[in-house]
Amino acid sequence: MTDWLQDTRYALRMLRRSPGFAAVAIAALALGIGANVSLFTVVRGVLLRPLPYDHPDRLVEVFTANPAKPAQHSPFSPQDLDDFRRQQDVFSSVGAFWYSAASSGKTLTGQGEPLHLETAFADSSFFQTLALSPSRGRAFLASEEVHGNDAVVLLSDHLWRSQFAADPDIVGKKISLDGSPFVVVGVMPRSFVFPARQVDLWLPLAQITNKEIPHIRSLRWIETVARLKPGVTMAQAASASSVIMKRLADQYPESNFDQSGGAEVVGLRQTIVGDVRPVLLALFAAVALVLLMACANLANLLLARGASRTREFAIRAALGADRGRLRRQALTESLVLTLLGGAAAFVIATWITSALLALSADSIPRPGEIHLDFAVVAFGVALSLATGLLIGAIPAMKLAAARMWDSLKAIGAATTGDVQHQRGRDLLIVAEVALACVLLVASSLVLKSLWKLTNTDAGFDATHVLTVELGLPMYKFSDPKTQRGPYVDELLRRVAAVPGVTVAGASKTLPLYGGGEPFGFKVTNSRGQQQEVTPTAGAFIVTQGYFEALKIPLVAGRTFTQADLAEKRMVVVLSHNLAQSLWPGENPVGKFVDFSKTARVQVIGVVGDVRSEGLNKPSGTAMYVPSSLAPRQKLDLFVRTAGDPLSVAGAVRQAIQQFEPDQAISNIAPLQQAVQETVAQPRFFSTVLTAFGAVALLLAALGIFGVISYNVRQRTREIGIRMALGASRGDVLAMVLAKAATLLAIGAAVGMAAALGAGRLLSGLLYGVGAADPQALLASVAILAAVAVSAAMIPALRATHVDPMVALRYE
Repeated sequence: MTDWLQDTRYALRMLRRSPGFAAVAIAALALGIGANVSLFTVVRGVLLRPLPYDHPDRLVEVFTANPAKPAQHSPFSPQDLDDFRRQQDVFSSVGAFWYSAASSGKTLTGQGEPLHLETAFADSSFFQTLALSPSRGRAFLASEEVHGNDAVVLLSDHLWRSQFAADPDIVGKKISLDGSPFVVVGVMPRSFVFPARQVDLWLPLAQITNKEIPHIRSLRWIETVARLKPGVTMAQAASASSVIMKRLADQYPESNFDQSGGAEVVGLRQTIVGDVRPVLLALFAAVALVLLMACANLANLLLARGASRTREFAIRAALGADRGRLRRQALTESLVLTLLGGAAAFVIATWITSALLALSADSIPRPGEIHLDFAVVAFGVALSLATGLLIGAIPAMKLAAARMWDSLKAIGAATTGDVQHQRGRDLLIVAEVALACVLLVASSLVLKSLWKLTNTDAGFDATHVLTVELGLPMYKFSDPKTQRGPYVDELLRRVAAVPGVTVAGASKTLPLYGGGEPFGFKVTNSRGQQQEVTPTAGAFIVTQGYFEALKIPLVAGRTFTQADLAEKRMVVVLSHNLAQSLWPGENPVGKFVDFSKTARVQVIGVVGDVRSEGLNKPSGTAMYVPSSLAPRQKLDLFVRTAGDPLSVAGAVRQAIQQFEPDQAISNIAPLQQAVQETVAQPRFFSTVLTAFGAVALLLAALGIFGVISYNVRQRTREIGIRMALGASRGDVLAMVLAKAATLLAIGAAVGMAAALGAGRLLSGLLYGVGAADPQALLASVAILAAVAVSAAMIPALRATHVDPMVALRYE
């Protein structure tokens, strides 16, 4: 212990004597370790930290499987869920819930301005399955699963604090939702954000009556969360669940024909995390490469510093110090450096984590779980120690292995130890260039992917469009069937009359966000055959002016008119893909589709295809139904303006509130903002990865600069002799740059091979770009070569100004 303390004090004295070296080394370590600690904090919070429920590893979601659409997870119908619950024996409990950001909201009144609240619906088994208790009050009771006894509500922690000032006596009080009184029975914990972070309150599932959503076996809308019985695996549960669903498919062939694929059982964590796992793991790998590059740079610095201390160590060895003690001294110095850098890394990690969460634009799930804890601290300390051993091992071995006699007699001449040190530094630079090449190629691929994604034709024009999200006050209509249509028509008329507005239309959902309903129909196709069709993108409920507001091009026929809606005409508009799939080469206008035996609907027009599921998904087949035939409570207005959409936002809001003071406006923003949010995750990924690539490029440049500079200093006497014998400055410049070019070529070759493998790992995160995209590869090599040559040019030019007479006296 005494020896370690002495070595530590000596290491601190040596660092004080070289403040510049110490500052650079500690800063580099703090940045490298801090970035890794930050990414580990995010990865732990999202992927590793247990869900805030009892035995979360036993929580799953169950979906029905459609063999025609293996990638699609389907929920249950009420009848199928009842049958499933009765027949299953692998789950201790099965809870049911429903949430749709497009149509499950409620309007809070009596608390100031009407407020639209995101609402989830759940039964009492839902909370029992999660084994979760409210922070105040209680969850739903089984007796409250009956319509008429279900006027109870659970508040989110955020809503309780923001709208009710964290009233400690809120339980038992009544609030008004859609004009009806509900009793608050509890407040959920702050950590509870299921099934979505946006949910403000929970209502009993019994609130969804047959009037709101038809309770028929063919309509599947109820999602489940289940708890595995002890000892039951997910594979066993999936097998048992599949047997039940296939049995129901045989028993009810007309409604359950698409469930013959059985069932899928997916861990609850997986459904919550979604597709962010590969993104986070890729970023974690990238930041680990950056730390390796920082380690290589610091090892180079320590090697160069160690070369100047070779004689010091030789003298200490001559005075009796054994080689083990010398190695420990060198390792202690590197460990002291990394521990100091590690201490600063936690401050940097806090900043980087905050920046990542802000940059992610809510594309990272479970943000409330991302924070510093013991595991993160332990990871940071262990990483600091491992880094210290890594960067100190090679210099320690080389210093301790230096030949005493050669070191003592070496004055101004290059020794065998110098050559060995130089070889070690060259290998480290090759490794740095290779790692930088990997990160640059990855950055180039994701940047090109993002460019292609953001420049993809979505099928509509989002410029100069204002979106207004509304939840219609259905509770104010004595006869919703007859009053809803005129209400929407008048609302659109008033919005369209606002100065600066050119046209206004509406739909139940925003484009690019899915939301198409699974309407099926029968049609006589071009071969004269009866064909059952369900559009892949679904059916969209729209009003007059929708296509004009979004500038969705008209291909054939016409779009909806006011007369179509007012008279409730049985008409539809098809997307070009759907029309071509049904009647290739024919004019579909005037043809009919049959929703049922009594509902025959005429095709009046064909419009361009829209990427309804997102920019990274192909345009599916879609059908557009007039809102008069399928009215919905949720409505998104699309207001096309002559100029900046935000310039008319206030006037649009005022026009709506003058028409109906109790009309809640959930959100009002430019449509382009919503479009940008659909690519938030790839933009976040590409931005962070590009930042890491830039840091890697800088580290590689610094490494090459340091090695070439040291090489020039070591060869100053040789350069002087060459110039004295007639070598020109061009010859000296070429000689020095040849060294950099050799290191660059070897490193780039190794890096390109590794980058091709890394590209294949990234292929699932790319859009429209191959893993071996030649443009990305060539651009990466060109950038790396330009930076490397620039970094080597400074010491190379310095070498051309060596005075031969001074160099010959160089010691």
